[in-house]
Amino acid sequence: QMTKFTNYCTNCGEDCGEGGQCTTTCGKECQTYNNLEANGYVDATAYSECQQLDGGDDDATSIYIGPRCSNDGTKVVIGLFTDENCWEPYTYQNVEDVLGMKLSYHLLKKGYSSSSDDCISCGEGSYQNQGDQADADNVNEMCEYLYGASAKCESIHGLENGFINVNRKENYYENQIENEFAVCTFIQSLIWNSYTEEGEINSFEKQDVEIRETTTRQTVWLAILSCSLVGFASYVAYLHDQIGQRYPDIDLQY
Repeated sequence: QMTKFTNYCTNCGEDCGEGGQCTTTCGKECQTYNNLEANGYVDATAYSECQQLDGGDDDATSIYIGPRCSNDGTKVVIGLFTDENCWEPYTYQNVEDVLGMKLSYHLLKKGYSSSSDDCISCGEGSYQNQGDQADADNVNEMCEYLYGASAKCESIHGLENGFINVNRKENYYENQIENEFAVCTFIQSLIWNSYTEEGEINSFEKQDVEIRETTTRQTVWLAILSCSLVGFASYVAYLHDQIGQRYPDIDLQY
């Protein structure tokens, strides 16, 4: 995205001068970006990879900075972490307070933009693709890798030719196949706001409620089971009464 934006500014061709009086949209946009630091901002893409911050906190705890999902799951934001992989959130300080500058997401947001202009195609194109054009599918190597390495919840959605069903038949990728139920359960818990992005139980957000209805088959089997239980209970009571009459000296309380 940085290269794309640099080319965008180069092709803009407007020199806003020392006063910064731009007349075109691209000129104003590029001028604003070039003056980020002067205006107290830092480009968020500088922290798109997990890295350690100098100094740490007052307790000499190492602090790392890197990308994470926003609370509503619609954006990528920069956050603080306590580990070198940026997995464990650090919540004692605000990221902008630690940096001493505000974050500009102008470039970073293009990485998750819903605009079709910012999307990367998964089709095999004419660009360098590590020789992947020679295989049997039309999907480029990057998307193949992302899909293959990701957790999957496919069977409940009827994907007959999906990764799970195909490899279950071939006895491949046993770990992903066996974990599919856990993955589906985890995805549902996120959809229902049951947990926060930190893995904690979410007791503050309104929980989504899924209304379930009993099917006709379930109703029939419940009725049969209920009648069977009543029948067994009646038969046990009958046997108890018969034993009591035939053997009156037996204490049936124990």
